[in-house]
Amino acid sequence: MRFTIEEINNSTDLLPGVSLGYEIFDYCSDIGSLLSALDFSVCGDSIHVGTQRACRPKVISVTGPFGSTETITVSQLFLSNLLPMVTHGASSVQLSNNLPVQRFPSFFRTTPSDKFQVQAIVQILRKFRWNWVAFIGGDTDYSRDALAVFESEIKSADICLAYRGTISVSNDSANALMLDVIHQQHVEVIVLFAHIEHVTLLLRTAIKNNVQKVWIGSETWTLSSELIKENNIERLGTVLGVTLQQMDPLKGLKQFIHRSVSSTPPSSPGSGRTCGQICEECTNVTAETIYSQDSTFSFSIYSAIYAIAHALHSTLSCSPSSCMNLTVEPHMLIKALKTVTFNLYNRSVEFDDNGDSPAFFDIVFWDWKNNSPFVTVGSFHSVPTPKFSLDQGLFTWHTGKNAPELRCSPECPTGHRRVKKSFHSCCFECEICIAGTYINHTADPNTCQKCQEHEWSGNGSTSCQNRTVVFLRHDAAVSIVLMLAASSTILLCGCVLALFVYHYDTPVVKSAGGKMSLLVLVFLALSTVSVFFFGGRPSPTTCSLRSPTFLVFYTATLSCLAIRSFLIVSVFKLAVKLPKAYEFWVKHGGQWLIVAICTITQVLLSILWVYANGPQPNQIQLIRETVVICTWGNINILFAMFTLGGLLSLASFAFAYMGTDLPKNYNEGKAVTFSLLIFYISWTLFLTLYFVFNENYVGITVAQAFCILLSIWGVLFGYFGPKCYIILFQPERNTATYFKAAIQTYSLQMR
Repeated sequence: MRFTIEEINNSTDLLPGVSLGYEIFDYCSDIGSLLSALDFSVCGDSIHVGTQRACRPKVISVTGPFGSTETITVSQLFLSNLLPMVTHGASSVQLSNNLPVQRFPSFFRTTPSDKFQVQAIVQILRKFRWNWVAFIGGDTDYSRDALAVFESEIKSADICLAYRGTISVSNDSANALMLDVIHQQHVEVIVLFAHIEHVTLLLRTAIKNNVQKVWIGSETWTLSSELIKENNIERLGTVLGVTLQQMDPLKGLKQFIHRSVSSTPPSSPGSGRTCGQICEECTNVTAETIYSQDSTFSFSIYSAIYAIAHALHSTLSCSPSSCMNLTVEPHMLIKALKTVTFNLYNRSVEFDDNGDSPAFFDIVFWDWKNNSPFVTVGSFHSVPTPKFSLDQGLFTWHTGKNAPELRCSPECPTGHRRVKKSFHSCCFECEICIAGTYINHTADPNTCQKCQEHEWSGNGSTSCQNRTVVFLRHDAAVSIVLMLAASSTILLCGCVLALFVYHYDTPVVKSAGGKMSLLVLVFLALSTVSVFFFGGRPSPTTCSLRSPTFLVFYTATLSCLAIRSFLIVSVFKLAVKLPKAYEFWVKHGGQWLIVAICTITQVLLSILWVYANGPQPNQIQLIRETVVICTWGNINILFAMFTLGGLLSLASFAFAYMGTDLPKNYNEGKAVTFSLLIFYISWTLFLTLYFVFNENYVGITVAQAFCILLSIWGVLFGYFGPKCYIILFQPERNTATYFKAAIQTYSLQMR
């Protein structure tokens, strides 16, 4: 401080023609600080404020005290006069003017707030992923405020405060017990945030008890040249610390110290007070001892005095040659200090709205084997944005070559979540995330998140994947085969229809049913159309048309086959035994009435099925797939539809069996029986596949389509195939003479 004031008074640029005076008080205790503050606050002169007289303090600004507790205490004495305080060491976060009502409106500091120092310490912990930490401080605002900020900062950093303790200044056993408790809790990293006198007591106890840890220190003791000289200091383990960024030595300071010491006469009892640059106490130490002291706060003191000088320079409206002769009040300096900005040693000095200055910290490592034990290994800056850097290659650890793993629990393997086993979130067990869930270790390491409905994951996944949407695609090989088979079936039905129309008047076509046989071929072709609704992604329309299209027209086909079998039996048996009934049946078109009734019934059932909770597309979520299928709709109605078709098939089978002894050319039994056997076999096969492979949804869909084709092929080839063969390759059997001969032979046999 003395050096800085002399430098300013000798300057020709700053405060020309104005000399700064000063008084220095010892603040080594709270009482000493209060006495000093009271002395500064006493009235020097009386001034007029409106119609009243007020007291003007004897000084216009105060620098110091160093400690946060002392500063908070004495600052209240200066508020009445708004005496500005520019401190170089009080770093408590309480002193920031960030409350709705400012507690310290006249406070400024050239040392950074502890908020930034704590942020730098937390960055060190995060860098090495240390999360099981103890915090030890003194019984001071400096330590208590830092602890509050530390607890706030670690919440978002996945760091747990395993222990918090206070250093005892009078009981070494209490300090030893505190270190023992920390060791029992398996805490290997200690943040030591306290003043040098408290730190010295604790570290001496740690050395004596051979407590080896990783210590992270605050700026008050990190560069202590006295502390690092303690006997067996290397027993501490590894020491890292945060300190104010070291500046170049102040030019001329060393010479000033030598000059001051050599020019000061030895003190003598009763010599009285001295003034100016005379320092009686300086004769008790050498210049080298003074200069070798911890220089952490040298620049903070230097810049604090310069800040006051620049504010005074602005208040006095100084020009390069002179300043105005004004009476300066303390509150005038406060206004000037809020806007002051200047550079010292390439460092900008300024204050924000809270009276705080920017933070520039160095990260220091204690290297016992180095002649210069304080090795700068990183830095932390608060402006323009927070920036942290650390060079791990400059470290040597007491535990080995690599940085120790100082965690309560080892990190969980990939795909596992944390399961807390204690109050602290850092102590946990690991549990794998099951299929269908995943874990994002960055966002939430404690919870296995469920995948969305369209996603899937396996055991131990860190993300979800989209499920493959599965259905019978148009471009699939089996789908192409189905479409070709259905198209070929329709074409074949058309060809047989054309053949029957062309040979309509021949006995074979007549015996096959004539017009009814032509209608059956149309029904078969229309039944085949249902196969085209099985390809592609299911929709409400395709789901509603699949089964009804087949069941309606195939029911019509079965009703025709049943009627045809019945008619042949009637011609040879019923017409003889019940001629009038047969005549009534033929005369009133009984066969067409039955076909119409059966078909209309099936149509009505189909409409009811569609509109009464009918089939809809449904997504079935498998592990890796989303299968889109059609539901069965109302099962009861669907069962009724299949029952109607089944009853008609049984009727056809019964009539076919009754006509097994008819003339060969009129014997439809074998043809109908063969057709119905194919029908029964195909749907029995489908039901078997459905119940055995019910989770192969696409396969079941394909099986249903093929069963429809088999049912159609059974009639097409089993019933119409032999007749087409006769028409094309045995025309001699397609004559009236041949049929009459067959009837005569049957009549002779019946006799």
